[in-house]
Amino acid sequence: MKIAVDELQKKNLTLLLTNLQQKILDCYELEEKAFQKSDYLIK
Repeated sequence: MKIAVDELQKKNLTLLLTNLQQKILDCYELEEKAFQKSDYLIK
């Protein structure tokens, strides 16, 4: 039973991390686009 719980927790953590990673990448892309826009506006 304990092993099953551990496996479940590992899966949940992996999902959470993957989710978080995706969110960070999304934010990074948005930031990059915003930066390019502001750079364009400054010129």
